[in-house]
Amino acid sequence: MLPPYAAEDSHHPEPPVPTSTSSSSTTPLGPSSVSGGIESTFATPTFIPGPPPVILGPVSPPGLDRTSLAVLAPQKVAGLYYSGGSNSSDSTATTGTVAKLSVTLQYQSVALDNSAFVTTTCLNGVLTAAFSTQAAFAQAQSVWPSGTFILITAASSCSADGQNVFFQTSSVVFNTGARTATASGSFVSLQNAFSDMGLDFGAIPSGNSSSSAPTTDNCGTPTNSTIDGLPAVACGSNFDQTLDNFLGFYPGDDADVDVCLSLLSIPDIY
Repeated sequence: MLPPYAAEDSHHPEPPVPTSTSSSSTTPLGPSSVSGGIESTFATPTFIPGPPPVILGPVSPPGLDRTSLAVLAPQKVAGLYYSGGSNSSDSTATTGTVAKLSVTLQYQSVALDNSAFVTTTCLNGVLTAAFSTQAAFAQAQSVWPSGTFILITAASSCSADGQNVFFQTSSVVFNTGARTATASGSFVSLQNAFSDMGLDFGAIPSGNSSSSAPTTDNCGTPTNSTIDGLPAVACGSNFDQTLDNFLGFYPGDDADVDVCLSLLSIPDIY
C-alpha cells in the first residue's frame, strides 16, 4: 500500500516538464548560446514589471549664464529644460538625458529661476520676485511689460511638486527700496497658456573629451526575426532605438498634445 503522499491523484496531476516546440526534440527548454549572448524561449507568457516612472524636474538650460541680465528679458517662446535628480537652481546639471520643452505662450514670459539674482516667493495669490542686485532690479523694471505676461518658476512656495508653474500677471508693482517686483494675477495651466509646443529629448555628454571609443555590441544576432509575435532585436547600445524603429512612436501633432502630455506624466495641477 502506497503512503498517502505517494498516492496517484487524477485530479491534481504533476505539471509537465516544458519541452522544446520542435517536434523532433524533447529537450527541456532553457537558454541557448547565440554568438556571445543568451537567447531564451518560454512556454508561457512571461510578464516582467516595468521600471518605475522617471520624473524629470526643471533645470536651467545647459551652458546658460545665469548672471546675465538678458535672461530677465521677456520671451515669446520659452525654452524649458528638464532632467532627472536635479533642480532649477543647479545650473551645473548638464549631464545625462534631458528634455527640452519649447513653448510658444499666448503672452511673453520670463523664466525667473534662470536668473542667479532672483528669489521667488508666492503667498495668497501674489508672486514676489526679490532681486539681489540693483542692476537686475533695474533690468526687470525697464523690460517687463506693463500689461499681461507670464512668470515661470518652480519655487517651493509657488509649486507643490517642484515642477514649473505659470503665473499670469494682471499687474506688477516695483518697490525700489526693497528691490522687489510684486505681481498680482493667477496661476494658469500649461494647456491654457500655450499656443504651440515642441518636445525634444537628448543627451548632454559629460567630460571634456573631444573623442570617445566606439561602442561595440557583442550580443550577436537573434536566430529569428520575431519572438512571440514581437520583433527580435539584438541587445546592445542600439537596442532601444532599433526596437522603437520597429514598433513606432507616439504621435506629436498639435491635436494630440493632451494625450502626449498625459503619457509623459506632465501634470495639469491647476
